[in-house]
Amino acid sequence: MREDWPRDRSVIDLDTTTVEGLIAPLFPGCRIIEIAPVAGGLTNTNLRLRLAGHDSQLLLRFYQRNGDIAHREMALCRKIAGRVPVPSYLHYAPENPVTGHAYAVIGWIDANSLQDLWPALDRRALSGFGAAIGRALAGIHAFTYPHSGYLDADLNVPEPMDLGRNGLIAYLDYCLVEGRGGARLGPELTAKVLAFAKREGHRIEAWQAKACLVHGDFNPSNILVRSGASGMSGDPAKQDCEVAAIIDWEFAFAATPAFDFATLLRPPFDTAADFITGLEQGYRAAGGEMPADWQRVARITDLFSFADILHHPETSGAVVGDLKTAIRRLVEDCAT
Repeated sequence: MREDWPRDRSVIDLDTTTVEGLIAPLFPGCRIIEIAPVAGGLTNTNLRLRLAGHDSQLLLRFYQRNGDIAHREMALCRKIAGRVPVPSYLHYAPENPVTGHAYAVIGWIDANSLQDLWPALDRRALSGFGAAIGRALAGIHAFTYPHSGYLDADLNVPEPMDLGRNGLIAYLDYCLVEGRGGARLGPELTAKVLAFAKREGHRIEAWQAKACLVHGDFNPSNILVRSGASGMSGDPAKQDCEVAAIIDWEFAFAATPAFDFATLLRPPFDTAADFITGLEQGYRAAGGEMPADWQRVARITDLFSFADILHHPETSGAVVGDLKTAIRRLVEDCAT
């Protein structure tokens, strides 16, 4: 669903000498023999580095939103490492003398994104990756909080947030009626969404017994996976699927697990029966709890995210078109 969405900030372009200076605190006197931009992501700049005399590659990540988000992402990854597959942060700085942005040097993960592998996966691989991702999600959601809300610099939740029916209605009103979203969605579809939320919004409360850590942007490009010799073809009995790392934790917060399932199961993953079955089985087997109608709960919960994107000042073009299609389908499919 995000494949054609444009970046909202330009990619940072730096020469070799400048990059060598930025990573000098970690590798004094290093010589870079290759710099390559890493595809994916709509905001930050990620560069793959190869250093002379080093077998391992590195990821240089510039945070183009703000430094507070960068520090929180690093702290969160360090906190959950060992229980959730996450990148290893080797160096972090809240700013740099060249562009001013916060940046980090991160261990390179030799794996592919689920989004890139998806077109070539057979049914057995779909089920295997679904189960592996379900287990990883259960690990994320095992970190709990007293209530839903945004994480502060210390990874606590100082202010509670209403993510139930009333909270959904209020947020839709804020984004679509008071904000920019309604003009982009159109008056007819806006009215249908508001009526739908009032009628069906109570269903999301079935998955809110506890607030837990959610990734906040659990889309296939942020899930790095590996497969065995037959992960995409060959003998299914020898297949080995694993989640190598979950990346890009900038939007993490405390909420219902439904948010992560909603983001993951946007088109085309929403119709992949083998993947969805494996996902549910892996999540439950790892201790995750789900209501019987968890897919509908997740889809309705996604209205929070859809409304937020529609209200964003830089949203336009293909993004609006995709969201209108997704919202129209949701209202039609999930109605009683």
